[in-house]
Amino acid sequence: DEKGLSSIAYSVDNGNHWFPIDSDFTQGTKEVKFSFFPVGLFDGKYNLKLKAKDINGNEKTTKAQPFVID
Repeated sequence: DEKGLSSIAYSVDNGNHWFPIDSDFTQGTKEVKFSFFPVGLFDGKYNLKLKAKDINGNEKTTKAQPFVID
C-alpha cells in the first residue's frame, strides 16, 4: 500500500491472541525495523505470527514460525 504501516502485533499461539508491538516506528512508513521480547512465556515450543496493518486498515499476517524457549 502507498500509505504505509499503522501497527504491528504478534501472536505466540497461532493467532488466537494478539499483542501490540510497541516499537518506535513512524506511522505511514513502508518499511520498519523493530524488536520485541514476548513476556510471560514458560520453557516450551511456540509458533510466532506477526500481523501488520496499514493506514487504510488492510491487514497481512505471516505464516507461523516455530521457536523454542529453553
